[in-house]
Amino acid sequence: MLLYEIAGLSEDDITRHVIMPIAQKFGSLDAYLEADQQGSMFAAAMGPHAYKRTFCCTKDGYMGLVPPESRVSDVVCILFRMQTPVILRKIEDGGSWLDGEAQYELIGECYMHGMMDGEMLNKGLERTRFTLR
Repeated sequence: MLLYEIAGLSEDDITRHVIMPIAQKFGSLDAYLEADQQGSMFAAAMGPHAYKRTFCCTKDGYMGLVPPESRVSDVVCILFRMQTPVILRKIEDGGSWLDGEAQYELIGECYMHGMMDGEMLNKGLERTRFTLR
């Protein structure tokens, strides 16, 4: 049973009371249907990339999709020769070795809007040596 049937409404009632006011905000029903189609195309295009991903914002204001295992204290890192940024987690109990380099665990690849096409290379960010464990 559909929700509008439970509420005692017909499909015409739903169209008149819900869809039409939304369409009026777009100026016409055609404009609304075009926007709805574009939204569906966006959802279809993003679907495979957003699968098993969680939305996040960094403290610097970047938005992205990260593995669901990611935590607030994890680090977004751009590794040389990698096509996508990765999420790393510092290993606190591992200590340091190899001349005091910190150790990190790889959590997984991520999408960060504004970091995907080499934009970060010209930002003058710190380059750091560390060990992946």
